[in-house]
Parts: sequence; C-alpha cells; structure tokens
Amino acid sequence: MKHIVFVVLLLSICNLVNSQTPDLNLNELTEEELLVVIDSTENKELAKEASKFYLMIGKTKNDTIIIARAYDRISRSISNDTSLIYADSIISLTKNLNHKTYPGIGYLLKASYLSNKRLYNEALENYAKAQEYAISQNNVIHELFIRKCIIDITSRWSSPLRGIELCKNLIKFIDTLDYEKILKSSSRPDFEINPVVLRRLYLKDRLDALSSLITSYILNKDYEEALHFSSIAEELIEELMDEDKSISLKRRVAEIEYYRGNFKKSFDTLSKYVSRLELLNSKLNSYYYLGMNSLKMGNTEEGLKHLLIADSLFDIEPYIVPSQRPFLTELYRLYKEKGDKFSQVKILNKLLVVDSLFKHSYKKINRGLIDDFETPLLLAEKEKLIAQLEWEQGKEKRKQLFTVGLLFLSLGAGFYYFWKQNQYKKRFQALIKNGLEDQQELRTDQRRNDISAAIVKDILQKLERFESKHQFTRKDTSLQSVAKRFNTNSSYLSKVVNLKKDKNFSQYISELRIAYAVDQLKNNPRFRKYTIKAIAEEVGFGNAQSFSKAFYSRTGIQPSYFIRNLNKQKQNDFIADSIPQTE
Repeated sequence: MKHIVFVVLLLSICNLVNSQTPDLNLNELTEEELLVVIDSTENKELAKEASKFYLMIGKTKNDTIIIARAYDRISRSISNDTSLIYADSIISLTKNLNHKTYPGIGYLLKASYLSNKRLYNEALENYAKAQEYAISQNNVIHELFIRKCIIDITSRWSSPLRGIELCKNLIKFIDTLDYEKILKSSSRPDFEINPVVLRRLYLKDRLDALSSLITSYILNKDYEEALHFSSIAEELIEELMDEDKSISLKRRVAEIEYYRGNFKKSFDTLSKYVSRLELLNSKLNSYYYLGMNSLKMGNTEEGLKHLLIADSLFDIEPYIVPSQRPFLTELYRLYKEKGDKFSQVKILNKLLVVDSLFKHSYKKINRGLIDDFETPLLLAEKEKLIAQLEWEQGKEKRKQLFTVGLLFLSLGAGFYYFWKQNQYKKRFQALIKNGLEDQQELRTDQRRNDISAAIVKDILQKLERFESKHQFTRKDTSLQSVAKRFNTNSSYLSKVVNLKKDKNFSQYISELRIAYAVDQLKNNPRFRKYTIKAIAEEVGFGNAQSFSKAFYSRTGIQPSYFIRNLNKQKQNDFIADSIPQTE
C-alpha cells in the first residue's frame, strides 16, 4: 500500500511538471520529489533549478550521496564544458566510497562528454574506469550501457570486425543475466516483480546488442550476415510490439538492400517511413540513401532532390559519421556535371570541415586510417574553382589581382609539390638501383687511436659477424649488451665504431637496421605485406614512429612511399613479363 501511494504521488508530480504550471513550488518538495522533477521534465532550466535545490539539501545535511546526485543531475542539464567540471567533482567527492553508482557515474558522464567532442581515446579511458566500478559494484545497468558505447566507437571509428566480436560477447553476456535479481537490487523491498517486465527488459537489451551487431556487419561490408541478424532482431521486435524499433530496423534493412543492389526495394521502404522519423541524423541517413538509390536507378533529378534535403539537415546539425560522407561527394559530383562552380565550392568547404573532424577523431583512436581522406586534393580543387569563378564573373581589379596572387601561390605550391615528388622519385630509383651505401670505414691514421691494434682487429671481426648474422635486429641490442657478447668493454666498442664507422653506436645500429629493411623489402615479397609496425619490430625498432623517422633520415623518403612505389614497380614488371614477345 505504501508503495502504491508513493507511485501515485510521483505520477502527480510528473503531471504537474509536464504541465509546467506556476503552482510548482520547489521549496515544498521532498528530496525524492525533487529527483522526480529533475528526471521527468524536458525543461532544462527547471531541471537545473531543481538540481540546485537538491544540492542545497545535500550540503545542509552534509550528505555526500545527495551532493553527488545533484552534481550528476546538473551535469546532465548543461551541454557546455561546465558539464565536465561537475563530472570531475563527482569523482573527487566519492572516490573513496563503496557505492553502486558513485564514483562510476562520474567517469561515465565524463566519457559521454568526451565522446560527443570526438575525443575517443580519452572517452574510452573513462569508459574503462566506469566499467571497473560497474563490475566491482555489480552494476549491470551501467555495464551494459558502457559496453554498447565502446562497441559504437570501435565499430565506427576503429575496427568494425572488432566491433562484431564485442557485440557477440555482449549478447552472450546478456543471455547469462538474472534480470529478476537485477531488478530486485535496484527496486524497493516490497516491489513485486512482473515476469512480463523481466522478459521485456531482456528483449530490449538483446535487441540493442543485435542492432549494434547489424551496424558492425554493415560497416564491415558483410551484408548477408547483417541481413541474417536483422531477421533475428525482427522476431524480438514482434514480441515487444515496439513500432519505433520496427521502423528503425526496416530502415537498416533498406540500407543493406541498397548495398546488395536492390535499389527499388530499398527506395520503396525508405520512402514509406522517412516522414515518421524524428531524429535529424536518422532523417539525413534516410534521405542520403533515397538519393543514392535514385541515382543508381538512373533518376538524377530525384537523386539530387533527396541529397539536397540531406544537405539541408546537415546544415541544421553538422554531425555525420564516416559512412555518411559520400552524400557530400555525390553532391559535389552532380554539381560538377552541371558546371555549377559556386555550389561545388560550397560542398568542398563542407567536405574540408568534415574531413578535418574525421582526421581529428582518427588521430585519437586509429592513426592508420588518417590517410583515407583527401584534404590536400580538396583544397587544391577548391582553390582552382574559386579562381575560375572569380575570373568568369569579371571581378574588379582588386579581385583580379587577388586571383592572380592566389594562382601564383597555387603554382608555387604545385611546383614545390612536383619538385618534392620528383626528389622522392629520384631517391626511390637510386635506392632500388644502388641500395644503401656500405658503411664507410675511416683509415686508422685519420684519428687518434689509443686502443691496441689487436683489440681493434678483434672487435672489427666480431662486428663483421654481428652484421652478417643480422644480430642488430634483436630488440635488446645496446652498446652494453653487444660489448658483453664481444667479451670487451663498452668504451672500446664505442671508440672502434666511432673510428671505423664514423658514427656513434646508436647511428650504426639504426643504419644497419634500415639497410636490412630496404634489402628485405626489395627482395622478400612476404616482407612487403607487413604493416609499418610489423616491419619496425622485425628489424629491431621499438615502434613504427622511430622506424619511420630513421628510414626517412637515412633514405630521404617515407617507408610507406617506398613500399607503395616498390609494389607498383613489381606489378608493372610482372605485367611486362606477362606480355607475349612479338617477333
């Protein structure tokens, strides 16, 4: 009975809040009633004001949990950087508590904020900390939410394949959960557990995980598997009788059908449901695929119309993920075909902003993907179009002079680019033809030598064996370790290398490794299939960055450039060898 009275009271408060009547006096509400106001209202100012009242109660009572809850609610009610301050305050205030929610929620709020700012590396670090607390306190609700967030970042910004693995692990985890126990632990003692509620909780969690799995398969271009799991998700939705989730799934299936080449089927489904969507990004996605389907079916005007709607939605909320970028490139292509240079420049500006955001995001989570974007080419194309527009429109002399100056700058940049590319090409060809020059030895009489000839000879012989057996590729190679293997002291070894190789020991080892890497890349096809990181480790470097820096210092070109052009040359040689000789 007490529980029923409490629920009725909360419902009445919710009705009062939603009606936004002036009769609501925050001073007269209890702590729990204030929480209901905060959590149920859509008015952010009211939520913030009620949170401050709640905070005042907490400080008056010196109650850490009430204060932390107030910080939590205030953080959610604001969208600027101050939100991060409140999240940090929760962590600082409750870090020594053994509580189901705190300080874990502080790390969770912080991670969500950082994720919205596309600071994915920092977001993942805070999700990991929140996950630690969720697991230690058996807070399954938090754990489920965190795992879904991590999957979303991983699939969209790092590795869809890894996202698939994480999704399948999450589904297995959900299938092992005792929902009755979870619900009891977060409810009042007298709360009666309804089996229907338990089943719906399970279905919703499993459906969310399946949705993430479908997204990961689409991003991984495994459309048949995406369709297979969509049919499983459809069965859960039928049991839930959730129309919104049904529409969302039908949209995803329509996207899959587009990639499978069923353009008419995809178009018809999206046309049926696009008007019922509320989220801007969902609408943008649907109009993007409507446009692409139209173009694939040969209806250019219809395709342009839908893509322009997607573009207008992007203007309202300029947030897209990499899979949505093609709607801008398609618009640019259509404008280029029409000869509409002004619109081309407008779309190029948007692409430059999007790619800048993407690069920033990729740097924070996966550096290997940064080169997929074409910002330098976009900039060059933009400058070219601007110059053409200004020339065609017959701008006044000041504008013409500016265009000429811009043209000279572009030419200068272009000349420098081609000159640089020519230098790289020459260095590459020299490297292929001559390899790296052998270590040049200095004559003994060129420098003062206070080591006996016998010791010098012994060390040089051992260095020769050291080089021939490629012992320099060992990661633990150091002046001290090599001296120990040579049964000499590090001072003697260092001096002999300085005298005979004209470089210090670190330079000597680095150049041996680079020479070995070049030789292997030229002569070992398997080696050319390695990643830069794998090559670095194979030849003895600690990481890809130090290897790339040393490679460029020694050869004048980046290892990626060398491998790319080497593969091209090998492919051209293979094609040339495959052509039948004519008599």
